[in-house]
Amino acid sequence: MVMLASLLTLCWFLLPAVSLLTLMRICLLVATVQGDSMAPTLLSGERVLAWRFLPMLRLREGQIVLVAQERQARTVPYIKRIIALEGEICTTSPCAERETDEPTNGGFKEKTWHIPPGHVFVCGDDQASSIDSRIWGPLPRRRILGIVLMKLPGRTLSPPSNHVKALPQQGPQRGKQAPPFQAHTMNDTCVTQHTYRGEAILLIFIGRDYASRRSMPTYQTFFNNLSPLGIKGVFVCNADKEDILPFSIEMQVTRPFLIAPGKRNPFFKDYQIDIVPAYCLIDEKGLVRATGPASLALFSNVANVAHYMGFTSERISNTLMLDGAKEQ
Repeated sequence: MVMLASLLTLCWFLLPAVSLLTLMRICLLVATVQGDSMAPTLLSGERVLAWRFLPMLRLREGQIVLVAQERQARTVPYIKRIIALEGEICTTSPCAERETDEPTNGGFKEKTWHIPPGHVFVCGDDQASSIDSRIWGPLPRRRILGIVLMKLPGRTLSPPSNHVKALPQQGPQRGKQAPPFQAHTMNDTCVTQHTYRGEAILLIFIGRDYASRRSMPTYQTFFNNLSPLGIKGVFVCNADKEDILPFSIEMQVTRPFLIAPGKRNPFFKDYQIDIVPAYCLIDEKGLVRATGPASLALFSNVANVAHYMGFTSERISNTLMLDGAKEQ
């Protein structure tokens, strides 16, 4: 009887440990790296510990993941790093065009990717030796098999300092006179640069793509906050009126909307806008003050006009100081 009680007590104490071990076997993966596509972070033959990916888990740029390039459940996973999430834009350099992680002299030209909803873009740290999303394209989240936690026996992994090329310069040269333009509004009113003579304007170039659609609420809020600063916000779209009308109604656009389809209007070409969404800030003298990709982070706060766009005036300073006093 005493022995039975002792066994029951032992089982009681061992049960949590056994359950924990079982959970770890279910949730954790140990994978061996093959090839040098992740060098110098991970070398061939090294082992990593990964957490099995679940759909509700949050992904971040810079995470190293195990991915399946194909749908088959038994496919051998690749180990890559996430460099872009859904709704983002990235520009990639040439890479090999073979289904192997061995280096090759083949390649293709630099390309810009718009990451669709529910997808991620992955690359190897040694891009010259990696087959990745530059060949496959963006991968659905369901192809992620695990998130790498550490390299065994226990060193935490950190992103490389330069794992993806920056976006090419967008927009005209800063400090120069803004190129002249002409476009029509949704009401067929002709607008030119002279329409805004003596006024500062912020042009946001958009399309009907996912990134533009996702960002429109942020842009419109930003435009509403621009009015006290004496800056007019204007949308410029590279689509025809009949194509953009449903979009403007759906997104409840209340700001000026200039229509400039590339096949008939040189607006985008003259302003050197190759990727949307992008922006161009022009001061009262018609000089370009700032230009580039219109990221959500940049347009999250109207104070960024002064902090990051390099555009300041007494009116802006007074408004920002007043807003700061209200917050305190």
